[in-house]
Amino acid sequence: MFSPTAERMVPTTNTNTNFIAYRSDGNRTPIKGMRAIIADRMHSSLQEMAQLTLTMDVNMDRVVELREQLKDIGSEELGAVPGYTDFVIAAAAQALIQHPAANSQIDGNDIVELNQINVGMAVAVPDGLVVPVVHGTDQLELAEIAMETSRLAEAARNKKLSLAEMEGGTFSVTALGMYGVDAFTQ
Repeated sequence: MFSPTAERMVPTTNTNTNFIAYRSDGNRTPIKGMRAIIADRMHSSLQEMAQLTLTMDVNMDRVVELREQLKDIGSEELGAVPGYTDFVIAAAAQALIQHPAANSQIDGNDIVELNQINVGMAVAVPDGLVVPVVHGTDQLELAEIAMETSRLAEAARNKKLSLAEMEGGTFSVTALGMYGVDAFTQ
């Protein structure tokens, strides 16, 4: 699990590469009554109305400071120095633990709160965009997330991603800050 102190960033285990394919396993709640009406109207809205995206600024000063400390420790001890996207992935995993309804999907007439937290990350490649998945993200330390995202990004750029490395995502993040983009929608 992610913990925001430099001394806890050293990985305790190797990053697991034996992936479990994503399934619809989880707590099922039938969509009925008021919830069914809301779901139907939201779906209609998505098809018939212009969509709106809201954004907000986040103070990342503490993350910048922590990243500088981790850079001083170095990748030799950590395995990989976490980038800002790694912090966002770790934070997303923690948010999904605290708000499991955000880690859910609609399957037929059921809402399924998924048992796994697998965060996908967008990676630009010469002929498009791929989204490899950090499986079991909520079980990894920040340095382990950094090692896995580095490995997956390298595999993506070299066209060596397996199907298992691109499936099973339950949530995804995209970072365009390096291109000067402040906000976008997908």
